[in-house]
Amino acid sequence: MENKFQNITTIILDVDGVMTDGVMIYGNRGEEFKNFSVRDGKGISLAKAAGLRIFLMTTEKTELVMNRAKKLKIEDDAYLGIKNKGKCLEKLLTKNNLDLKNIAFIGDDINDIPVLSKVGLSIAVNDAVEEVKEIVKERGGFITNKKGGQGAIREAIETILKEQGRWREVVEKDIQRQFNEER
Repeated sequence: MENKFQNITTIILDVDGVMTDGVMIYGNRGEEFKNFSVRDGKGISLAKAAGLRIFLMTTEKTELVMNRAKKLKIEDDAYLGIKNKGKCLEKLLTKNNLDLKNIAFIGDDINDIPVLSKVGLSIAVNDAVEEVKEIVKERGGFITNKKGGQGAIREAIETILKEQGRWREVVEKDIQRQFNEER
């Protein structure tokens, strides 16, 4: 049986329901707030240190999401305000010279299905809608134990790197980097 994890060089993330718990909070002045997991953020940092490329692909186009992308240093690979994720995937492939078999996508809702049904490794967060879970199962992908916004991205990244036999090395390098940094 083919190990789909071995081929992965790129991970595309949905935002709402994957990077966040899907809850939107609005203040009295219309300001928007969302929860992002710091563990997911660390997972993204470790993935980048391992040489994996991280993209965001979301229908949302807000300053809040772009600020999170900037904090994670992936703002140049953030596709915001996307109405058709399937077409966006095609453009992303061409622009970045990527191959579908090398891409993992983490999604949670039906607008993610056009991408989940094409990439090399389909991943659903634990609280994804049933239609997404069905596609992921049909394609031999996996469903995280953690929910969106609660460490699902970190779990997926850790699983990919462990399957590639690179997790321990990436963690050890990160620990060493921390020891070597000045305050």
